[in-house]
Amino acid sequence: ESERVMSASSSSSSSSVSLHALSFPQLNALKESSEVEMEHLKNSLTQLSAVRNRLQMGRVAVEELKKTEIGTEIMVPLSQSVLVRGTLAANDRVLVDIGTGLYVSKDDEGARAALRRQIDVVEKNMSQVQTELGERTKQHHAIVVSMQEKLQADPELMQSMRMSNK
Repeated sequence: ESERVMSASSSSSSSSVSLHALSFPQLNALKESSEVEMEHLKNSLTQLSAVRNRLQMGRVAVEELKKTEIGTEIMVPLSQSVLVRGTLAANDRVLVDIGTGLYVSKDDEGARAALRRQIDVVEKNMSQVQTELGERTKQHHAIVVSMQEKLQADPELMQSMRMSNK
């Protein structure tokens, strides 16, 4: 059975190519392209994981805020890296980032629900990226196997590869 790899040219119309029909240089270029795509997917997964963790920390912070006494000195984030001292004036409402820099005031239940929805969206995206990464990993393996088969079948190609690696 001939191995086939999907082209990533467009998400709506993809085509497949027989790996055995490709030359060694074409396989090598495809392998390198595959490695770049896999690295991009891994980076996306890392970024999504960081977003999910930040949202989960936000849910915990909302729960803890409700338990904090009014008048307690707290550190208030102005940005991801800037905190200022403040005094808790109320513990029944928080500002929730709803995207593109817009914030809305919510009670603790509404804030937790909004954060849960955002976490669900991020986790769905993570699942899609993980599935795609799994597929790309299988394709990469098939490419490498096909390259190894071509090297074993062609002693001259194997010799030229040894010479170029010196």
